[in-house]
Amino acid sequence: MGWLSEASLKAMKTKPAKQSKTIVQFWHHDALPLEIDKRIQCWKEFNPGWKHELFHRATAAEYLARVYGSSVSEAFLDIRLPAMMADVFRVARLFAGSGVYVDAATICNAPLSTWLPRKSKLLLLAKQHMDPRYNCANGFIYARKPRHPFMGSLWRRIRLLILARKGTCTWSHFGPELYWEMLANERLRASVDILPLGELKNKIQFSSSSKILPSEQHWSKQQGKSESLYFEHRSRSLPAQLRKLHARFTLLVQGVRVP
Repeated sequence: MGWLSEASLKAMKTKPAKQSKTIVQFWHHDALPLEIDKRIQCWKEFNPGWKHELFHRATAAEYLARVYGSSVSEAFLDIRLPAMMADVFRVARLFAGSGVYVDAATICNAPLSTWLPRKSKLLLLAKQHMDPRYNCANGFIYARKPRHPFMGSLWRRIRLLILARKGTCTWSHFGPELYWEMLANERLRASVDILPLGELKNKIQFSSSSKILPSEQHWSKQQGKSESLYFEHRSRSLPAQLRKLHARFTLLVQGVRVP
């Protein structure tokens, strides 16, 4: 499957990596659905010269602890929805290090070298219904170098929210709407290239895990209007150790393997 080994994680330094030819992907637990596994493999097959990093909940938390500290890692583990985990991790990973982040359900139909603009410092894609002047998707992000100011602005906002266990909507506070808000800043917008998906002529095919998994597992179905995005808010009166056990039990009920 290509999961990062414990040795690989230990080799990661706290300072930003300089490697830009890296494909980063995330799936919330280590048991990959067959179709997701196939789609992840296509990125490796079309891009053999690129390093591939595949994280799950536990390895992503370990990476965050090494790079940003235990408080960020613990906040990440408190996140209830897998989609929000992915939204948080992609920003944290590409701010600290460079490369391409792509959603696990997205399909690669051509090598990145055939269409990825080499001069772009930060590249986002806009779906057909989006105006690329102001809007983008967050399912594909290319950062040529670490610590791009746009990724920094995203990460500062997200970090504050998760540390305070704040935010009420994955899409608005951690997903595309947050990117759109940042793009309204002219200085940040000038540092970002946004490529309309229609120009890529089927080199990449955006998709969603909702088309692969049962519909009730999609984040929009899992996130009840009155439910917190975090485990901790549902067990705040419990001692710290019991809160961790409560979070682990909830994940097991959802079918997630917990290390």
